[in-house]
Amino acid sequence: MTWTSVMRPVGIFCALGAMLCAGWTEGFQQGEPDAKAYLAAFDESIKTASDEEKELAPTLRTILVRFFEDNGSLTPSERMIAGSLMQDLKAMLGQGDIVSRGNNGLPSFRKLRSDAKPQPAPAPKPNTTPAPAPKPKKFIPGISEQAKFTSAVVKINGSPVGVVDMSIAGKKQRVVEIHSALPGYPVDKRARIVAERLVELQKKDPLWWSTLGVYQVRGEYAVNARKAENGLLVTADASWAEQWGTTPQGLAKMLVKNIRTAIDPKVDDGIGARDIPTAEDLRIEAVRLRMEGDSLFDTSPQSAEELYRKALKADPTYAVPYLRIADLCQNQKRVEDERAVLTEALQKAQLTDKQRQEIADRIGR
Repeated sequence: MTWTSVMRPVGIFCALGAMLCAGWTEGFQQGEPDAKAYLAAFDESIKTASDEEKELAPTLRTILVRFFEDNGSLTPSERMIAGSLMQDLKAMLGQGDIVSRGNNGLPSFRKLRSDAKPQPAPAPKPNTTPAPAPKPKKFIPGISEQAKFTSAVVKINGSPVGVVDMSIAGKKQRVVEIHSALPGYPVDKRARIVAERLVELQKKDPLWWSTLGVYQVRGEYAVNARKAENGLLVTADASWAEQWGTTPQGLAKMLVKNIRTAIDPKVDDGIGARDIPTAEDLRIEAVRLRMEGDSLFDTSPQSAEELYRKALKADPTYAVPYLRIADLCQNQKRVEDERAVLTEALQKAQLTDKQRQEIADRIGR
């Protein structure tokens, strides 16, 4: 499913998200406290919060900061969390029609969190099939359900690639690829280490995905998280960046968005609450389709090619699917088809010098 097929539900959800946040943002133009005042109120409220809320406080504060500074980056669940926090903070500050009740912790967030927790199954009646546990009233990844992470190796035209898949709410998405080995660390081992890091991180912070960020370590760009060991989740190296058609810095930024939207399945295909997709959104969608195609490259070439063509429909400037289709054509001795797709890549794709030379060499053979 592509952006075109999800535009309508995304637009509907976006409208609902806008209504949720409008009550909080509109007042900033009418003399209400600014972000600094709300964050100070949050810090004060944590003093009387529960131990669990205190443990989550740095993550919740991160969501609040993004609410003020980068609202468009919030996923649907983060919008619910921010809305509940703002309701508590406005009450604490005595704003609008809400009666100030002083510092009483975070009761609205506490209720949201309670509504999102898994419910116990009802006690079975004699001689009846046990009823399933009721679904939570609200769904917040990490609280309602924890994600599962698995690592594997796929082969693309004979070359091994380490991958990490994330499964939650009945959906499975690829979130990490490892295209290059390191001394003593083949691609399968590197992928397994990343999956293990994600599992451990989730144990420490159920809302870990809200704390993802980009930083540099020893001159390389990486994705970090607040409670990850040494802060590091995965390095965005050059070989991986090439597969996403971007720079290592651009890859790290796209990985943050990809993981956040993949884990929050409120909207079809995990795409975040944006009405009009950006070029980055379209590239991420194309990359997801390309990764699905890669899983089928050796076992089902026809299905792989269909997915690569869907990727190009989402983002015609993305070079890698053209090259994958050309490889499939070469394997099947479809010489004219190979030449045609490579020529199309020269006309439409954003190519590196290396890719442009590879295409020129293949066409000239």
